[in-house]
Amino acid sequence: MKWNEYNAAVSASNESARADSHHRAGPEPPETENKKPNRTRNNKITVYLSDAELSRLNAMVDKTIMNREQFIRKMIEGKTITEAPPAPLLQTVRMMKDAQFNIRRISEYALLSRPIDEELLRKTLESSAKS
Repeated sequence: MKWNEYNAAVSASNESARADSHHRAGPEPPETENKKPNRTRNNKITVYLSDAELSRLNAMVDKTIMNREQFIRKMIEGKTITEAPPAPLLQTVRMMKDAQFNIRRISEYALLSRPIDEELLRKTLESSAKS
């Protein structure tokens, strides 16, 4: 089953389920009358692509960290789309950011706490170097 056929089948089953469901008669309760819709994007479009076009789109999306919808929105906005770095590099960058955060926390603690005892620090460093 192709992706578009699957979407059509799911839409048809959802619409029939909505038609079969029981709705409460009478006015809506006050809490739902002024309720905003959950979606900020209410316009749905369907685009038919050939197998080659779909595989090319998927290949371009696979090079990023976005899904197809995000990728297409960025293209519409005219934004520059860059390839995601290789996974090991991305993991290394995240580890470096974590280390930077920890170093900053330690330095802030050192600056805000009482003065550092130089002799105690020297002894601690020497004992850790011997171990």
